[in-house]
Amino acid sequence: MDSVAFTYKKYFDQELKGRYIDKLLANVNDSNATYPRFYSYAANLDIKNMVKDADYKGGFSLQGSKMVGSGNRRQDASITFNLNGKPQLKLLSQGFIFRTDRIVSVNAAAVIYWEKDSIYHPGVEFKYIYGDKTVTLTKNGQTAINSPYFDSYHKMDLDFDQLVSKITDPLMDLKMISGGGESKLKFESVNFFSRQRFDKIQGLSEVHPLFKIKQYAEEHNVKVISVPEFAEYLKLTENTVRNQILQLSSLGFISYDADADKFIVKDKVMYYPQCTHR
Repeated sequence: MDSVAFTYKKYFDQELKGRYIDKLLANVNDSNATYPRFYSYAANLDIKNMVKDADYKGGFSLQGSKMVGSGNRRQDASITFNLNGKPQLKLLSQGFIFRTDRIVSVNAAAVIYWEKDSIYHPGVEFKYIYGDKTVTLTKNGQTAINSPYFDSYHKMDLDFDQLVSKITDPLMDLKMISGGGESKLKFESVNFFSRQRFDKIQGLSEVHPLFKIKQYAEEHNVKVISVPEFAEYLKLTENTVRNQILQLSSLGFISYDADADKFIVKDKVMYYPQCTHR
């Protein structure tokens, strides 16, 4: 349908311009309806205090009775929780779902601020419950992002499955929820070197994958690398390279963004090859 003007005074003082789509479906009620739909043209809407002490920025849509916040190809949508007027937690995602009692995202990058430092993870399931103001971040095995969190203050990789915290409380509860056997939280210095791990990563490859990433990053003077472009550089299939990237992400060498199909090169990539010459 052509452009329409949409009014939602709960969040917006002015009308929103966007697209409207409707479809007649059988066996639909308020809880499972996904039509009618409205999609805003604007992708950088600012909603202050969307919930108490939390600001939203991004696109806006309604799908039935469900409100959805979305990003686009150039940028993610974001939710920033504030404590005492300062950012405490920021989530970035291509999609947030706002329900009557919670906000959820199946894949969001999380940044927990600590003064000038932060704790970061490239892809977790996010849930915020309005009633008790509790945030839950859970590693999502379906997104294939199993990397540890990176703590820039302590210069450590933090490997755990779930973080639970009240947004009004600086304390965080870190948990392992993996099934079977004994599971332990693992904290590792970014300067830790393991020759066994280094050799295992190489496997049967003639040239070590870390050397390839280091070489590409230095040649192109970049820290963020596109998987398709890196695959072309290596003259390998994208799936082959993507599997290597996922393994290195799980070991904390890089941070992989599945939505953008790009990865961030961590200092660990530069540090490990140097250790082999000592």
